[in-house]
Amino acid sequence: METVPVTTDLDIGLFKQLESYANRTSQSKNFLIADALQHYLENQLSQIKAIKIGLEQAEANNFASDHDVRNAFQRWGLHDI
Repeated sequence: METVPVTTDLDIGLFKQLESYANRTSQSKNFLIADALQHYLENQLSQIKAIKIGLEQAEANNFASDHDVRNAFQRWGLHDI
């Protein structure tokens, strides 16, 4: 895998946490930062995709019916809603 160097400034407290975690897990700080960033971006991009799908459904006037919503609440044990 090809890599590129990246430089950033971290809050001293965050850096100390990173350093401590790296020492405890015998992982490099570079690995931990790259891993954390990868997971963060996967999560954020997944949320953006879900929002886009929701907006497309809303623009197509594709909403759950009252009956569907009541059934979902009942499945979740929320009978009084």
